[in-house]
Amino acid sequence: MRLIVNAPMASDMIINLLTEYRENDVEFQFVKKTGLRLEFEVSNIEGPAACSLVNTLIKSTETGKVLYFTVETV
Repeated sequence: MRLIVNAPMASDMIINLLTEYRENDVEFQFVKKTGLRLEFEVSNIEGPAACSLVNTLIKSTETGKVLYFTVETV
């Protein structure tokens, strides 16, 4: 499944956060960056659960608490 994170800032932080995440066999692999759009390949989690997890992970960081971003599946 593909997941898109749209974020105007902190793209490096988001990429590192998601690619280093290793719990419950969930893995995020960074695919590409196009403008504000960060694309990831996600395994072992689907749809709304993946979006919710990414939202929670980003908001758990100091930068993520004040960052405007959206998360969607493709």
